[in-house]
Amino acid sequence: MDKQRPFEQFGRERYGSNKNSNYGRGGNNQNRNQSNQGGFQRDDELSPVINKINSFKKLELGLTSAEVNLPDGLADTIAKKLKQMNTNQLYKFYAMVKEVESYYNTDFNGALNQLYSVVPLVAYSVGRKNCPRNFYELLKACISPDKIKDGKDIKALIDFLEAIVAYFKFYEGGK
Repeated sequence: MDKQRPFEQFGRERYGSNKNSNYGRGGNNQNRNQSNQGGFQRDDELSPVINKINSFKKLELGLTSAEVNLPDGLADTIAKKLKQMNTNQLYKFYAMVKEVESYYNTDFNGALNQLYSVVPLVAYSVGRKNCPRNFYELLKACISPDKIKDGKDIKALIDFLEAIVAYFKFYEGGK
């Protein structure tokens, strides 16, 4: 038994050994890195939207109702690019952000901490190939101390993600 992997033997009989797989310790990482996108859209397709969000001083000022909600706005553009994302994953992250809506006016720091905790969870989902990297980059641009300075910015983020979910469902329904 390998002292660094003491529980490996429990699943070996049923699932086989993972010592020679590409995702194990000694496997060839080249194949894993080449397939890291898992069939998702290329990362640079949302770069113009992410750059636009990065140029905002505050989310509230840049994510106006017209900019977000109208067809060919930011949410519509993003939803078109995320066609291959798992619907459950998108809704899960939206629900996590939406949770802070009930208390961001009374406990801004708590709401901010809740929002910050979403970013590593999206990164984990990208690592598991359940979510495209460009969605992680988008949320990383939106959920940052530079962009969220008060409750109005949190409200703008929630409305933005709500519009993305709505357009995403619209495009997914046409499949």
